[in-house]
Amino acid sequence: MENVRGARREEYGVVRSILLEAFRSDDEARLWDYLVLHDAALKPEHVRLALAGEQPVACTVLLPRTISTPRAPVAGAIVTLVACRPAYQRKGFGGATVKSTLQYMTDHGLSLGVLYGHPTYYPQFGFAPVMPKVLVSAQIDEFPTSDDTGLQPALPEDCEWMNGLYESQLGSCPCTTVRLTEPWMWQPRNQSKLQVFVTGDCSGYAFIEPSEDDMLVVREALCAPETEPSLLAALAHTARKAAKSHLQLKMPPAYPLSKLLLALGGDVTIPPATSGMAAVTRWEAVLPKGFSVVGDGLHHDGQLVMQADNHTLVQLVCGYHGIDEVSQIAGVSVMPDADRDHLRSVFQRYYPKLYEAPFWF
Repeated sequence: MENVRGARREEYGVVRSILLEAFRSDDEARLWDYLVLHDAALKPEHVRLALAGEQPVACTVLLPRTISTPRAPVAGAIVTLVACRPAYQRKGFGGATVKSTLQYMTDHGLSLGVLYGHPTYYPQFGFAPVMPKVLVSAQIDEFPTSDDTGLQPALPEDCEWMNGLYESQLGSCPCTTVRLTEPWMWQPRNQSKLQVFVTGDCSGYAFIEPSEDDMLVVREALCAPETEPSLLAALAHTARKAAKSHLQLKMPPAYPLSKLLLALGGDVTIPPATSGMAAVTRWEAVLPKGFSVVGDGLHHDGQLVMQADNHTLVQLVCGYHGIDEVSQIAGVSVMPDADRDHLRSVFQRYYPKLYEAPFWF
C-alpha cells in the first residue's frame, strides 16, 4: 500500500482503463477525457496511482482550484475520479490514493479539498459532509409566461457575463470554486445530462437537467438583479414546452430566484448534507486569525476553547454548523471560560446557504 506515486503523462491511457473497469458506465472515463483535453491546471502528478507490483491498479485525481471559505478564498482542490480495478478492490489500494492526494495537497499548499462521494467511505480520510442538496419546488400552472419568453443555448461569448453573475451572487458561498471564463468550464461535458441556457436578453442563465418525470430540474440559475420574474417566466415557458408541470430548483432558499419560487407557492426540502464533502489539509489557511487546531482541540491565542473531532471541526470552519449547533453534538466540549460571543461572530452557520456546485467546475 505504500507504493503510490504521481502518474506519468504516458499513463493517461492506463488511468482511463482503470476508470472504465471500476464503474458501470463510461461517465467517469468521459470526464477524464474532458479534463485532459481542457484543464490546463491538471498535471500528471495530480493523478495519484497505487501500484500492485509495477501495475497501476487505483487512482485519485485532484484538480487545483481556488475555493471559497467563510473567511476568504484559499488554494484548494476538487478531489475526484477515485477508482480501483475490481480485482484489487477492498484491499486498500483506492484508499491509499486518497491519502496520497491529501498529503500532496498538504505538501503543495492546497488547504481545502471538496469531494462528491459515498458518505460512509470518505470520512475515514478526513472528509465531512458540508454541502447539502437543497431543493425548491413548485407547480407552474399559475406561473406567468408568454410565447416569446424562453431560453436559448448558451454560446462561448456568454461565458464572461455568466461568470460575472456567478462570482457576484454565488461564488463567495463556502466550498464553491472560483470558475474561469473559458468556454470549456461553462460547457457541461455530458450534454445528455446537463445543458446551459441563457435568456434572450442575456440577463440570466440556467443549467437544466433532463428528467423523465413531470419536473423541469434546474441545477443552477442566476440572473441580473430585478430580473428574477423574467428568468422564472422563461423557465416556466421551457417547462411547458417540455410538458412538465413542476419546476425544481437545486439551490438554497436564500437566493432570489428561490425566494420568488417560494413566494409563488413552492416548498423547500433541506436534507442534511451527505455526498458533498470537504477536508481540511492546512488549518492555518481556513481559520480566523489567532485560531489553531491541535489534535482534537480548537485553540485561540494558545488557549483551548473547544474539543471536537476532525469531522466536526471541518463542518465548523466550512459554515455547515455554527458554534451553538456544534455545542449540541455528542462528544463536543466548549470550554467554560471560552468567549462564546466571539466564537459565534467568527464561526457563523451558513447552512442551508451552502451550495453543492456542479461537480466539474
